Amino acid sequence: MAVADVLRRLAVPVVAAPMAGGASAPALVASVNGAGGLGFLASGYLTARAMTEQIARLQDCRAVRERTRAELEGDILRQAGRG
Repeated sequence: MAVADVLRRLAVPVVAAPMAGGASAPALVASVNGAGGLGFLASGYLTARAMTEQIARLQDCRAVRERTRAELEGDILRQAGRG
């Protein structure tokens, strides 16, 4: 699906961009999605295991599960020199 199509489907025109370093925690993403916007879960400084845990926490958030059927988005950033 094209980005423009996803944005048109939002109840409110709010996108919480992924902010590596902790600001885009599951609670923030769930709150934005619960309000009808599109929240992104950042993964720039996380290991694969930590990202899996963050996704599980996000999926458990009541705001996402009960108040919205919004898309769940994430970013993947691979830093040079890191595996």
